[in-house]
Amino acid sequence: MNIFLHSFYAVLICSAMAFISPEQAHGAPGSVKDPCSNLNIRTDIRPNADGPPTRVSVGMYMIDLMEINDINQTLTGDFALIQKWVDPRLSKLEGCGIPISEIWSPDLIFINSGRKFAGRPKEVDIGPGGQVQYSQR
Repeated sequence: MNIFLHSFYAVLICSAMAFISPEQAHGAPGSVKDPCSNLNIRTDIRPNADGPPTRVSVGMYMIDLMEINDINQTLTGDFALIQKWVDPRLSKLEGCGIPISEIWSPDLIFINSGRKFAGRPKEVDIGPGGQVQYSQR
């Protein structure tokens, strides 16, 4: 075969591959499933529900203080919140980033008389042994 036919077949194969949908590529029998998807964890039950309380560490950091208004008794700032806890049910998901709505998470409520803007997606990072970290700005 000459170089023209080799090039033609290479373009033809690449073109055909471009029309395969992700569902077809990943849904084939024997394909590897994404370990970060298809969680089957009850979001209304905390880790080790029959055991001791779940320890949650909370850190709040001021990134920038933009304004202090003494007359109105207000301050405007940019803050970050980090929560960490361990959920052994997630230990096989190390390295995954998953939506916080798909797992149990502490229900932390901030009372704020001003406005608040979420700066990050509501997603948690899973570390070794089911260590969970949620960061919000």
